[in-house]
Order: sequence, then C-alpha cells, then structure tokens
Amino acid sequence: MIGGICTLIALAAGAVLSGNEIFLFLATAFFMAALVSLFLLLIARKKISIQIEAPETAEKGAEIPIRICARGARFIGSLRANGRAANLLCGGEAPLKALSSRDGTIEFTLCSPVCGKIEIAIDSIEIRDCLNLFRKRIRVCESASVLVLPDTFEIAVELGETNTPDMDSSEYSPVRPGSDPSELFGVRDYREGDALKRIHWKLSEKYDRTVVREASLPVARSILLLLDNAPEGAIAPEKVSAAVEGLMSASESLAGQGISHEIGWLNHETEQLELRRISSLDDLFGEQGAILSSGQGFGSPMLQHENSVLSALLEADSDAFSRVFLFAAAQPRGMGAMDERVTLLLPEENPENAISCLREKLAYLMV
Repeated sequence: MIGGICTLIALAAGAVLSGNEIFLFLATAFFMAALVSLFLLLIARKKISIQIEAPETAEKGAEIPIRICARGARFIGSLRANGRAANLLCGGEAPLKALSSRDGTIEFTLCSPVCGKIEIAIDSIEIRDCLNLFRKRIRVCESASVLVLPDTFEIAVELGETNTPDMDSSEYSPVRPGSDPSELFGVRDYREGDALKRIHWKLSEKYDRTVVREASLPVARSILLLLDNAPEGAIAPEKVSAAVEGLMSASESLAGQGISHEIGWLNHETEQLELRRISSLDDLFGEQGAILSSGQGFGSPMLQHENSVLSALLEADSDAFSRVFLFAAAQPRGMGAMDERVTLLLPEENPENAISCLREKLAYLMV
C-alpha cells in the first residue's frame, strides 16, 4: 500500500514539475486504476464468504489437510485469514495467523499427537485489492472440526459371577429404568419415538392419554465406564489422551462381546453426568464426537464449581451400577469415599492403588 501511494505521488510530482504530458497521463491512469481497484474491493467485501474444508476424522500424528475457500473473491488481489485451532478434549489452542493466498484458496496442514476433537475457527479475513493499495478487514465466524481418533487396543473381558446374564435376577434399580422387559419399572407418558409395543393400552384408556411401559434396570449386570474430565489442575494432553484411549478400548471390547454397558463423563455446563448406553460398536462410534469433545474443564470459565465426576456420580445414583471403572489422567477427587466401589485406571505403568490403562498393562478387564 505504501509503495503504491509513493508511486502515485512521484508521478504527480513529475507531471507538475516537468510539465511533461507523459507523467500527467501516467498519473491520471494510475489514479483511475486505483479507483477501479478500490471499487472492485468494496464489491468483493459484500459478496465474499468463507468455507472451511476438513476431513471428518484423522489419525494421531498424521497430517490433517485444511482448505479455506473464499467465494466471491474474483476481484481481490490477496486474502489473509486469522483464526485458531483448539483441542476440545485435552485443551490447548494454537493461533492460525497470516494464512495468505492470491487465488482465494488457502491450504495448510495440522497435526495432533493426541486424540480429541480439533475445532478450526476463522475469526477474520483481510482482503487486498489487485494493486495492493487498499485492504479491508472482515469479521467472520466460520468453523469446522476433525475427530482425531484414539488408538484403541484389544482387552480380554472376563465376566464375574454377578454379571452373568440372569433374566430371573431380582436385583433392579429402584430409581432408574433400564432395558429388561421381564420386570416393570413403571409407566410414563408416550414420547415420540417410543415403540408401539410398549404402549400400555389398558392404562392409556383409563387415564385418557397414551402411556408406555418402562423396563427395569438389573443392577447386577450394569457396568459404567466413567471418564474423569474434571481434574483439580492442568493435566498433560498425553495423559488425557491415554485415559480416553483406555476407556474407548474397554468399551469397544465390551460392545464387541455383546455386553451392554454405559459410558459417562461430566457435563461442565450442567454439572451433571452425561450417560450413554452402549450396546453395540455402532453405538460407541456414534458417541465418539461427544467423548472427544468432553473437555477437561480446568482453566475454563465454564468450570466454576468444585464438583467432581465422583460427586456427580453419587448424585446420579451410583447404586444403579454393579461395577464402575473410572478412567482418569490423574488421581481423582473424592476417591476415598468410593474406593471400594470404583475401580480406578490411570495412564501410568505402576499407579498406586489403581490399574494401568496403558496398552501394555491392561490385558484383561474383570467385570
């Protein structure tokens, strides 16, 4: 921009001082070209839009190709984008500054050594005219995400006697419904998506509204894999990633053997547990995005409480689960009150009073 202005001043000064018509012609032509270039830039400013293209998933340590396309950018000289890339699971944010292009398309790569949901966000763009004389900064709000998948490993699951399927079991949760149709938990109003076979026709006629049966939850066969995503302090991303990989590996092994279970983590906004029923590998793969963006909460403005995953579990009725496996990146808060009811797994080779969830150590899981 400074160079263009200096050129215009020099041509104007030459025309005035020398009286040469050539200088005058060049100065006039340059001035008119600058006006046209500015006019085209103002048009492009109103029409330009940004689109981020990124793959849905990627492997740890692999290069992730990112493409930023500017639509309506035919009349601009160059494009610069400013934004950031953040890991919503492990934390950490890297700026994306001064990404530039002269054809309206910016291409670059990212690489994450840990798993998690990577969010790429563009906050603003800067466009320049073809003569590089003028520039306009435009605020945008475009984002895209990539799931960097965990490295899972095979775990041999051994069923304990209390978890052998027994449809005659009389141990049912008094407060939570389940999936055992042999025992009635209660009735509730019909909701969209409920199967017609669950409708209690007699009671529906009696209450003059549609109600459905709720099955009971056999406590003796209920397994919870819990992620501690509310640590007391900052945790190394590698440890967070290892804890998630242990949980995902255990869930994958259970689902692969047809063992229904639940996975859970703390929702930092509601301060309550998020619980998901996993009955198949498709269920687990469908929840990958939620798990990989569950966050750690430490240092986040959302986490303004002293609540821990274990205290949230107590509030959510921990008696509904016969076995609870807690995958944590560090010693969790409140473990002393539940050390007999919770099996702790830490991403260390020799953790005290815990099982290592490293690939080399977690060879089998007794449930």
